[in-house]
Amino acid sequence: MHLELTTDDFGRYKPLPRTDKTYLIFDVGGGVLDIAVMLEGGNTDTKHSESCDMGINEVFDQINKEIYDRFKTTFNSREELTKHLLCSRQKDQTGNRVNPFFVKGKPQSIQDIVDRQFRIYAEQLYRVLSEKWRDVSGCRAAYFVGGASVLIRPYLVELNGGERESGKYEIYFIEPGKSFWSLAKALYKIGRVHRGEKGN
Repeated sequence: MHLELTTDDFGRYKPLPRTDKTYLIFDVGGGVLDIAVMLEGGNTDTKHSESCDMGINEVFDQINKEIYDRFKTTFNSREELTKHLLCSRQKDQTGNRVNPFFVKGKPQSIQDIVDRQFRIYAEQLYRVLSEKWRDVSGCRAAYFVGGASVLIRPYLVELNGGERESGKYEIYFIEPGKSFWSLAKALYKIGRVHRGEKGN
């Protein structure tokens, strides 16, 4: 995904806003967390870029487990839970409101369960962000992308004391609706650049 965010349609480097210097991209996925370190001029710092087993799937599983322990019923899948949480944030992506979970036709709050698990996960991510910021010389900003980033956004912003220029670290969040199209456009660019190299 970071290829789409950092290159134009011809594969040339295109810095994100306020990223004319070194910056980070955190792609928060289900199974893994991908961290790309982008250097000034568009090169990737391969030494400090990495993938780690810190995807959000285990958080969803823990939320479902706690819901079952309390109500003896739960969402049928991670996908169903994710859809419920994203629908809760539909109007306000910066908030942490969670719609009630219906048990035997009656609405039940799961706000405390979701808040607790997302805060634990956000604290883990924030530690990684702090360590990476310390290790990467001249880092100016960090972008969080991927569908899961909208779910943890309010918790990360709280830990950071704000976002953009107002927090301890300058952090940004890419709209979740762009995630799929970012991947599709990245594949298109790879194909276009490859065809150009082949002389087609």
